[in-house]
Amino acid sequence: MKNKIKIFVYTGSCNAHSTTAKLAEQLVSTIDEITKVDVAADFYSGSNTLIKECVGCTQCFIQGRCALDARDDMPVLRQKMMEADCIILGSPVYFHAVSGNMKTFMDRLSSWTHTMECAGKIGAVVAASGGNGLNYVTDYLKKFMDYLGIVNLGSIGAATYNESYMTEQKITESLRPEFTEVAERIRAIYEEGEVPQPDDLQRQVFLMNNKKYKELEEYRDNAAEIRKWLDKGYTSYSGFDDVIRDRFFPDKYDK
Repeated sequence: MKNKIKIFVYTGSCNAHSTTAKLAEQLVSTIDEITKVDVAADFYSGSNTLIKECVGCTQCFIQGRCALDARDDMPVLRQKMMEADCIILGSPVYFHAVSGNMKTFMDRLSSWTHTMECAGKIGAVVAASGGNGLNYVTDYLKKFMDYLGIVNLGSIGAATYNESYMTEQKITESLRPEFTEVAERIRAIYEEGEVPQPDDLQRQVFLMNNKKYKELEEYRDNAAEIRKWLDKGYTSYSGFDDVIRDRFFPDKYDK
């Protein structure tokens, strides 16, 4: 049994009374309550981080680095994400889309979606709205996780309106089953050795990328994304399920 889980949380809100952040905090609290593992969480948001907008220079794909990293907090966020076992992403709904902060965060990680950089991690998404658009945001965040290689264990959305309404209507209490379901799935992985299951989109993305980078192997010196894919050894796997099994339980399964 694994005895510790590190959780990275980013909520794309600048609101000091963010209901999205409260949903994420409650999810972490439920994981801590239900599992026997030691839970350590780092919370970040639009209000306590500086992230410069992507300028579309494509150097992250080609050179493997971003010139903006010297001017903001993205190096810290990337490092914390890579150190984490579980990643929780949350956003308020701004006209049926993620917030500007969340979109900027996602844009600066675009190159990671080409290399499924977070394969071997689990995660969940949360979203808060004033009444509609929740599915657009949770689906979009989940798709982002799929391309990062994160196995999503749940998507939780709620019409929270504001902090007062959320408290009066006992929104977090009403979401207890959803929080518990995610926590139970984590418990099964960490305490029972259950292998996380990728979804069909992740399987398709992996096969598509594997075919592409095998064909581009002779150009590995020309682009960081090609080198990263090949250096991860992904081309030795027949599918993404095998990658996940090997990342979580390397001594239990053969490739």
